[in-house]
Amino acid sequence: MVGSTEGEARYRGGALVDNYLKITVSDTGVGIAAHELGRIFDPYYQASNTDTLRMAGTGIGLALARQFAERHGGQLAVASTPGAGTTFELRLPLGSRHLQPADIQPENLAIEAETAFPASPDELLLADEAAPTPAAPGGPPRLLVVEDHAEVRHYLQQIFEADYEVLLAEDGLVGWQTALAQLPDLIISDVMMPRSDGLELCQKLKQHPKTSHIPVLLLTARTAATHELEAVGMGADEYMSKPFNPVLLHAKADALLRNRRKLHEYYQRQVLLQPTEIVVADADRELLEKAMQVVEQNLENADFSVLVLVKEMAMSQSVFYRRIKSITGQTAVEFIRDVRLRRAAQLLAQTTLRPLEVAMKVGLEDPRYFRQTFQKLFGLSPTEYAKQHRATSDAARDQTKKKYFE
Repeated sequence: MVGSTEGEARYRGGALVDNYLKITVSDTGVGIAAHELGRIFDPYYQASNTDTLRMAGTGIGLALARQFAERHGGQLAVASTPGAGTTFELRLPLGSRHLQPADIQPENLAIEAETAFPASPDELLLADEAAPTPAAPGGPPRLLVVEDHAEVRHYLQQIFEADYEVLLAEDGLVGWQTALAQLPDLIISDVMMPRSDGLELCQKLKQHPKTSHIPVLLLTARTAATHELEAVGMGADEYMSKPFNPVLLHAKADALLRNRRKLHEYYQRQVLLQPTEIVVADADRELLEKAMQVVEQNLENADFSVLVLVKEMAMSQSVFYRRIKSITGQTAVEFIRDVRLRRAAQLLAQTTLRPLEVAMKVGLEDPRYFRQTFQKLFGLSPTEYAKQHRATSDAARDQTKKKYFE
């Protein structure tokens, strides 16, 4: 029912009357029990019969819809008969007299266009080869939220935007391309989405060397143990059912990133020959130490490659890439390079070999490349590193001799 003139809408007996727009949506479904009608607008509440639905909701859609209606001076009501169906009625007052001036957006305000994402397979392949955009140094961690429901997507953004740089994607295809282009630190994805669901997205992420290290947290309304096993089988790092507690979700996201930082810090300390008290999982430490041992056994072999390392580790290539990336934050090629440089630093500090001789011994035969990569990792050129650390070692030996003969 639409009023014929733009007069003021009024409330009579708690109902919006006179000039207003009324939208009615009805179904002939199973209906909602009387004792549940009073709660369906509560955040996270789901009626008991949703367990039989193929695609269950999150429990926040109706709560948000009522908030939007009331924000515009309107009302959202429901009537239902079990076994006969449900009717929702939305009433919105006409005109703008009921709104505050600050609530009205100027008509000439520019609207930012959303970033366009290619959807075809060819365009996705091109996006795969594009250089990723790194997160700002020292800035907040980058989170990608993949969710097809706009209100849930923006609700998740609100939960994390104070502590994360939040990127948004409306389905698995857009999420996949965004992950390749932006390389987020963490991905939170819904499971049931059109075009490409969360399980497919997770599988792609964990099988691709550029994204296999990124922690993935899956959200779903499906709570059966088989569904959780399916998610874990696709490589998901964490699994949380809807409706979710926002505080717990935030805490789980923080924990995933904290564990990754511990792994990376442990590896960097190992590479830089610094003592560490960081505790990491035994399986991760054993894999890292074994991989480093294999590389060190082949230091003088300039033809040693990732394929040889993978074979020695008795792992599939994709699994090894994913594990080494999750532990070190590096690709397998970068890992081999840094282990060679770690041994080079030891030789420079403990022997009288010249930098060029050291480079040959660790399988880095290009002097320029050796010098550049060494300085990038240790902050000193090979020559400067040798002078500084040999002088320190000589001073320590002299001090030891002095104490011995006193």
